Amino acid sequence: MIKSLRFAIAAVSAVVALSPNVATADGTTIKIGVTAGGGYDMAGRLMARHLPRHLEQEQDGIVQNVSGASSLNLARQLAVDADDDTLGMVLASLIINSRLDPEKVAVDFSEFHWIGSLNSATSVCLVSKASGVKTLEDFAKSALRIGATSKVGGFYQFAALAQNVLDADYQIVSGFKGLTDIEAAIDRGELDGYCGSQLDRFVRNGQSENRQLIGALTVSVEQDGETLPPMISAVSDPLDRAAVELFATRDSMYYPVMMSPGTSQQAVDRYRNAFAAMIADPAFLEEAGGMYLTVTPMTGDAVAEMVGGVSNSDADTVDRLKEFLE
Repeated sequence: MIKSLRFAIAAVSAVVALSPNVATADGTTIKIGVTAGGGYDMAGRLMARHLPRHLEQEQDGIVQNVSGASSLNLARQLAVDADDDTLGMVLASLIINSRLDPEKVAVDFSEFHWIGSLNSATSVCLVSKASGVKTLEDFAKSALRIGATSKVGGFYQFAALAQNVLDADYQIVSGFKGLTDIEAAIDRGELDGYCGSQLDRFVRNGQSENRQLIGALTVSVEQDGETLPPMISAVSDPLDRAAVELFATRDSMYYPVMMSPGTSQQAVDRYRNAFAAMIADPAFLEEAGGMYLTVTPMTGDAVAEMVGGVSNSDADTVDRLKEFLE
């Protein structure tokens, strides 16, 4: 596991010309829009150890956690603070929220420069095996207590979406600080399950012993040799399906990496080249595998196209997704 570390950068006195493959005089700073210790933080610190090598920088990158408002504090900071050697990682769900409530978020993510995404994810719903629920049909019909954080958080949003899509009877219990608190409440018998964990976490932590996997939003998953259908399979209306797919976009670019809109194109090209080299680097892939991080990367152009698709999604789809998330 990654320890919370501060990475020191030594000053370089020589002036180095900017080019796609040459380091700048300063080191790289990676700002992460969540507190230390979680998956985003671990991924950012992994990148801080490997990306500088492909920029011909001798020192590891500096990692700064800029938490608050589900990464919105960092997004607003980067929107106005341009720096040719600062990268940002925000929660992908915030990009979706910017389309759902543009006045509240007040950040246009289509204006940022996108360097890439480290991986995709498969978000799933889980319940305690003590609940007796085994299938998607059971999940929809049972009077369960599903845990969540705040109403703007990913756990609540996924649970609300699944509830509306499946016309489910469960109760969403919000107010928990995070996944650790939710899991503890399940073990105490106060909750029955939650939506929003990742499939790879379920597998690597051996949760099949005490948790029943219910399914994911748009892809089939496997448990105990059985194929579990996606929740979208219960949706027939085209508009409803479009709303579910819009929400699921966040999983396709789960660890997005960006630079300020004011960053020079020269710097963007340099970091994109370095990112592409890093994700093909055996040393990076070996350490990522040791952290149980599945690297399914996306290029900066692909992320930019996906973000643009979110920003330009039609109003009817957005309105339906808003209804699903209530």
